[in-house]
Amino acid sequence: MKQNIQLNESSTFEKVDSANTTETVLNFKNFKPGSIVVIKVSLLADSSRAVTEVRNLMREFSLIKQTGFSEVVKKLNLSDLNRALYRCDQEERDEGKGFDTYKIPGYGNLVYSGLQGFISLLSKIRPKNDLGHPMCDNLRQGNWMIDYIYQRLKADEGTEELGKWIEENTKSLKVVPSYLKPAYFDMVFTGIYIMLIEHSHRSMSSFVNKGSIFVKALSMGSLQFAAYIKSADLPTLSPKLSPPKPPTRLDENKKEIQACISLSAGLPHFSVGYMRNWGRDTFIALRGLFILTGRYQEARYHILGYAACLRHGLIPNLLDGGRNSRFNCRDAVWWWLYCIKCYVEDVPNGLKILEDKVSRIFPTDDSAAQQAGQADQSLQDVMQEALSRHFQGVTFREKRWK
Repeated sequence: MKQNIQLNESSTFEKVDSANTTETVLNFKNFKPGSIVVIKVSLLADSSRAVTEVRNLMREFSLIKQTGFSEVVKKLNLSDLNRALYRCDQEERDEGKGFDTYKIPGYGNLVYSGLQGFISLLSKIRPKNDLGHPMCDNLRQGNWMIDYIYQRLKADEGTEELGKWIEENTKSLKVVPSYLKPAYFDMVFTGIYIMLIEHSHRSMSSFVNKGSIFVKALSMGSLQFAAYIKSADLPTLSPKLSPPKPPTRLDENKKEIQACISLSAGLPHFSVGYMRNWGRDTFIALRGLFILTGRYQEARYHILGYAACLRHGLIPNLLDGGRNSRFNCRDAVWWWLYCIKCYVEDVPNGLKILEDKVSRIFPTDDSAAQQAGQADQSLQDVMQEALSRHFQGVTFREKRWK
């Protein structure tokens, strides 16, 4: 028996040149039948340093102590968290920034562009230790997945700082030996994911952040279905609206535009454009998704935005920006009124919404579309009109589309 033989002294192995500097490749050159060989290995200096740095990174993911990463996370609002955690393929493409959901060769596209897409897949791989999964193979072959995660976050002003943090702090992960990357990728991004989920709960109402695991899980529907989609914004709210004003952002021409989030009627099929926003679906879901979760301003903007579209005594079923709405739903107006009642009862100082200004797009059934601010009414007056029309009897029937 021979032992403690250095590689350059071995008659059984020879070292082979490898393009990967973090790996040592050996070939058998004189392995006799019946022989047994035991190989002792250790990480190269650069790899060992990278592994240590990645492990030390786990200290940043503390739910108790203040860390550099926790300070970055605290700056994210719920709209930013929607981008960081979710977004289906159509929502991502609607941004026009060149991103789609991540595609894994041999597997296909993930469900979400955000971290939830990766974590959901890891939750299936982890229990089985399925290192042969295409996701693990993709991680071993290159750093495309890591680059994708931080690059899409850096592309938006709300998540830019988070993307930069991930870019800087995953440099060591890229140097880790390829066979270790799936495990350390799981460790790092699961830590980031947990921090973002916890911050989501803390950003909502006490009903959520002090609620059960079941309630907290349900509350994430508020993040999944509510997003700013530039092709599906709410109707422009009145310039005379009392504070807080709706959020804004700069468009391609550096012009400030309204940037309200809107509720999807269902992902992925009703996620962008004229098919995203539906009156009945919105107001059936609004109390649970916005009022119970403490997202009062989002609820307010939806109530006022749909109020702007009142026509024929009806709230539109298909919103389509308010100017091309379809009024083919009789009960949407009743769900809208019910949500106003819930808002008044459940939101602090909720009664004030009745005095909020509503920019009527169609002041009368047959009038031409008006610009925001040209035909303002209080919300309570719009409600009165809707109730009066129904009391008198609504006889409107939408014309058939050709």
